[in-house]
Amino acid sequence: MNKLSENNPFILPQGQEQGHFGQSTIIDQLTTISVYQEKMPIWSLQARSRHTFNGDISKFYTDHLKHIIVYNEKKEDYYLTGIKNLIKKNNFLQLSLTTSDDSESEADFEKEISDHPHKYIIDIKPLDNERDLNIISEIVKKIGVEFTIDDVSELFSVDNDCILKIANNIEK
Repeated sequence: MNKLSENNPFILPQGQEQGHFGQSTIIDQLTTISVYQEKMPIWSLQARSRHTFNGDISKFYTDHLKHIIVYNEKKEDYYLTGIKNLIKKNNFLQLSLTTSDDSESEADFEKEISDHPHKYIIDIKPLDNERDLNIISEIVKKIGVEFTIDDVSELFSVDNDCILKIANNIEK
């Protein structure tokens, strides 16, 4: 067993595989995204990526695979953030509707938000690097809807000024 497979749960050493002699290494990553409502699963999405290498894994491949794993984990984080923020936005809109229907007072509305900010408030954080902007851009392209920068900022919890700053640096 090589050092990489001892320290990484995604790398599973195998014996001879597909007629090749020596050690084969399989990198297998399973990503699951589930959406729950009132602690009951509504739907779930699973994605599996698998890479097989025969012989020794060089430092280049090891670094490349670590990059792929980190990239996929970061992408998963943005997917989950987007889903959670859509749920928060939906909760806020439902609360707003009950206030506009006069079934709740403005004071009740503000009290509910201050008592349960995790249900209604979307935290905006700075965007650190170009890689994260590329991940967000990739997700937005897959959605296939044209978003404003404010929409992207709200959906993925990133500061829109940071998006513009990094995008301007990329264009230079």
